[in-house]
Amino acid sequence: MLGNFSASHDSDKNDNPAGGTSTGIGIMVKWQNGPLGKIGSPDRKEPNGAFVETVIAVAKNRLEYYQKENRGKFYCGENAVAIEYLTKAMLVLQGRTQRRQMAGVEGTHDLAKGDGKVEEMEDDKKAGQAAASNDEANKAEEKTGDQAQTEAPAADKKEADGGGKADAPPAK
Repeated sequence: MLGNFSASHDSDKNDNPAGGTSTGIGIMVKWQNGPLGKIGSPDRKEPNGAFVETVIAVAKNRLEYYQKENRGKFYCGENAVAIEYLTKAMLVLQGRTQRRQMAGVEGTHDLAKGDGKVEEMEDDKKAGQAAASNDEANKAEEKTGDQAQTEAPAADKKEADGGGKADAPPAK
């Protein structure tokens, strides 16, 4: 269930992100205010707020709890898919960090290739949509191929559908 929340996102005098807060029933996120500085720099600061990656990891951890606790009592396919997407989101953001590290601008407000500019963002969005479309098409072809081989008997279907995966509920 999506609860009500409010958010305040602050900018500094140069229109760079400068912290803010997001609050709702049971949550209060104080966002990182300002850059940390380059890794290894003597001017590198300690974090003073949350990062998006951490908040995503917290949500993913909670869904994993639902999947495994009480012998998987609250396990469901939707949670498994959400965990998969949150994992992908974390990997994409990790890739952004690595790209910025390689450009020597991670921990600063300096831009690297792939940052900013609406035109580039639109191109990236189109490329991402095309990749997702190709990925979905490949999965559909794999599934069709799997179904054509054999249809698992009802008793074996749970294991055939991934019963041994880490996010599957424990056997009762």
